[in-house]
Amino acid sequence: MNGPNLSVITGLRNRPKPFQVLLDSIQRCTDVDWELIVGDASDAPITDTMDFPPNVIVLPERPRLGHSRGYNRCFEAANAEWVVWLNDDAEVLPKYASSAIAFMERNPQIGIGCLSYSDDMTRETFHVNTCCYGMDYANFGIISRSLGQAVGWFDEQIPMYGADNSLAYRVLLGGFGIGRVPGEHIIHHSQADLVRFENNNNRMMECLILLDKYGPKLEQMRETYERTRAVIA
Repeated sequence: MNGPNLSVITGLRNRPKPFQVLLDSIQRCTDVDWELIVGDASDAPITDTMDFPPNVIVLPERPRLGHSRGYNRCFEAANAEWVVWLNDDAEVLPKYASSAIAFMERNPQIGIGCLSYSDDMTRETFHVNTCCYGMDYANFGIISRSLGQAVGWFDEQIPMYGADNSLAYRVLLGGFGIGRVPGEHIIHHSQADLVRFENNNNRMMECLILLDKYGPKLEQMRETYERTRAVIA
């Protein structure tokens, strides 16, 4: 029996209602064979209140691992060739999966495909974030499992803020590019709650670690970024 084509990864902490929106959208909109892997660091385990189909795998965190370590544990549990990572307060839109996979297959020089997202519930403005070095990175993205394993997924020296940047930098240093998947794919409901507050205290320190570690390699990363972007199909 063949495995899934896509592994969707998310972390969860005390946000069951936004997570239900995400789960419903994945079930409704994912147009390839999929699995969902959830790192659950909630105070009350999500499995106490929700039942899941067999292709949803919940990995309890007892004790809590933190963002980067928790996501990396989920990444390592992925079974599919392609891996998408999302927040628990995101919502996917139709064809996000097939569009992302098709883009990656057309562009083997690209290591990460960035999924455009909107924080605006009118869905009028979709965008991809750009790091302080002027290069795109993925808040929500797609990567091959083999490349993720090769570069080591998120940098665990950066517990949360900048983890997605670190993966982009690792991919660029591995010789692969960053590209935008065409289309409108993700709604980010951006929950301003205790979870966000808990992680805000270390934001500046983590950003400084990111700059100190990867800043000296900027020239190498930018050369790869520009070279690979020039031939996106």
